[in-house]
This record gives sequence, C-alpha cells and structure tokens, in this order.
Amino acid sequence: INITEGERFVVAKVKLAGNYLEKEEQFRALVAIRPGEPYNVNEVAQTTKAFTDFYGNFGYAFAQVQARPEVDRATGRVQITLQAEPSRRAYVRRINIAGNNRTRDEVIRREFRQLEASWYDGDRIRRSRDRVDRLGYFKSVAIDSQEVPGAPDQVDLNVVVEEKPTGAIQLTAGFSSTENLSLGFGISQDNAFGSGRFLSANVNASKYNRVFSINTTDPYYTADGVSRAWELSHRDVRPYLDQGGSYRVVTTNASVRFGVPFTEVDTVNFGAGVEQNNIVTGAAIPASYLVFARDVGYKSVMFPFTVGWIRDDRDSALIP
Repeated sequence: INITEGERFVVAKVKLAGNYLEKEEQFRALVAIRPGEPYNVNEVAQTTKAFTDFYGNFGYAFAQVQARPEVDRATGRVQITLQAEPSRRAYVRRINIAGNNRTRDEVIRREFRQLEASWYDGDRIRRSRDRVDRLGYFKSVAIDSQEVPGAPDQVDLNVVVEEKPTGAIQLTAGFSSTENLSLGFGISQDNAFGSGRFLSANVNASKYNRVFSINTTDPYYTADGVSRAWELSHRDVRPYLDQGGSYRVVTTNASVRFGVPFTEVDTVNFGAGVEQNNIVTGAAIPASYLVFARDVGYKSVMFPFTVGWIRDDRDSALIP
C-alpha cells in the first residue's frame, strides 16, 4: 500500500454565506475552524453539525449547511465558505414512543419539553432526551425525526427506549457475639408498576435492634412536576448488655417532603415530620436519659422541618 500525503494546507479565512436568520454573530461563535491553523476535517464536520443543530432551535429541521473549500496550492492555504440555507420551518406533528413494554407512556411524555403541534426545537428535543434518560429506567434512549408524507412542513419524532430492571430485593443474615443472629429484608422499586413512582420497604431484626421503614415518592404529584415523598419508620433499640429488663428507646417517625422544581435542573425540597420517642425505663439506663425524662418526659414528640437543594444536569443516569 503506497500512500502520498501531499502538502499540508493552512486555513486562511472562514466566510459565512447564505441565510443566517440575521444571527450571524451567534453562528460565527459556533465555528470550530480557526484561521492560521492546519485544515482539519473534523473541525469542519463539527461546525456544520453545530450550525444544523442551531437552526433546529428555531424550527428549521431541514436546514442544509455545506463547507466549500477554495484551495490555493501555490501558497498552501485554503479558504472555507460555510454555505447555509435554513429551508422551511417545521412543526412536530406527533411524538411516537416505542420500546416501553412496562413503563407507561405518560411517564415518558411528561419529561418532554418539545410539544406536539409546536415548532420543531432542537434544543428542547435534546433536553427532553436527557430528561428521559435521567429517569434511570432505560438502558438507552434514542430520538429521530421523520418527514410526514404530503406535509412538507411537518415531522414526527420517534422515541425508542430500551427498558432495564428497576427493582431490587435484598436479603441479609449475620451473626455476632453481641447480637447473635440478625436478619434483614428489603425491597425497592424505582418504577413501581410502570408508574414512575419509587417504593421501598426494609425490615431488620436482631436481639438488640429492630428497625422497620417504608417510603414512597411520586415525582409528579402535580402536573407541573412537584414531587411528594412519604416516609414511615419504627425503631426499637436496646443496649448491648446481657441483663434482663434493660431499658429501651422506641422511636416512631413519619414525614412528608415536597420537591418544587425552580429550574430544569434545580429542585428545592421542603419537608415536615413528626417523631415520637419513648424511653422504656429499665436496668443500666444512662443518667443523661433520666435527666431528659425529668425535663421533657419519658415520652416526647418532636416536629422536624427540613429544606434541601438538588441540582441534576446529567445527560444520562447510567453513563453521564
């Protein structure tokens, strides 16, 4: 195999030609080709793709962008003209979803920012794909557009997902010199019954500790994306002492939390709960517990309030 590379050419100038919707400066900021540097076909392809995607943000799904090099072999320089034509503006007629054998259509559709019967918007479509992928219910999410026969200004979006298991069952068993045998069982489902809701329950029991908890989250408690989470737990704890009639602390907790989306990637959580603590007196009770019981009582109730902030701008829950 004989290869002749030929001479290396340097980019002399990059020109814009065609219809740029009176946004030449915004398009020019997307140019990856740099004058004075060697001609690189990857930078040319990156620029034409960026132009096409940017046209898509304004509804031009059929934009055509071509890079035309003008080579001066005498000087070893090349001038590149980016010829662009937005063509016609397009609407999205339908959004078709396939591959979701278990997950309900509405779980996917409510993550979409591109709406049916609206202008084609490339940025909203990419954002919609990322939001669906961030759910974590699918191995892959792909979106492509298809022209509608007989309607030159309309396209259909075809969304194809590949589902993956979203539940887990956990069984644990252990033995120690203090607690002897301990057993645990847990079950969780990120996408319970294909509804997009999270549900989990956990039970752990040993000689000195018994814990039960259950919690559930509805990510779309309201139509505009306010989530609601419930949690209920019960804990019965004894000291690690081999004495009969030792003291116990029994705690029961119930809480609710609402997540309010402030932006596409920022959510603020507001929570409130009620927690009851019951000190069952017995042998070896610490002095601090007796002081607490004297000031507050053996049975006390608290009302904790919480505020949290979550920011998630990943493009994928599995491989960001």
